[in-house]
Amino acid sequence: LRGHNDWVRCVSYSPDGLYIASASSDTTARVWDAPIASRSQDQLHGHGERVHAIAYSPDGLYIASGSRDALIRIWDAHTGLPIGAPLEPLRGHTDWVWSVAYSPDGRYIASGSADCTVRIWDAQTGERLFQPLEGHTKSVLFVAYSPAGDLIASTSTDASVRFWNAHT
Repeated sequence: LRGHNDWVRCVSYSPDGLYIASASSDTTARVWDAPIASRSQDQLHGHGERVHAIAYSPDGLYIASGSRDALIRIWDAHTGLPIGAPLEPLRGHTDWVWSVAYSPDGRYIASGSADCTVRIWDAQTGERLFQPLEGHTKSVLFVAYSPAGDLIASTSTDASVRFWNAHT
């Protein structure tokens, strides 16, 4: 698949397997038709810096992206348009967003950042839940929910893996 103009940093399949979303250093995310895999369907414009992370919601209706601009944006997966109020860009990280992940039920988004924190967001309202999860001493590169949605695992350039209670 060609169309990005710089490094492709992350990919995510839609839950139905029909689409692939990609995140790039060219400041865009793209949605590709997976079976045909020959053209870019939608280009998601809105980040001002490199896009490092991308994830589909479990129902396939939304895409979350994280960027060097320290923002998380939520997109309509079918139109490629950013979701507006109340879901303006999610703000709270103070440095690059390296990773995003939806909870298995789609109600929450976890994000990991170069600010050494993990944050949890309400996927419907964009509200930040809890205080930032602190413990890593360097950039948080990846976050993932457990299949039951009760734990979040995070990895860091500090050579550690941490586990967090997703509900507290």
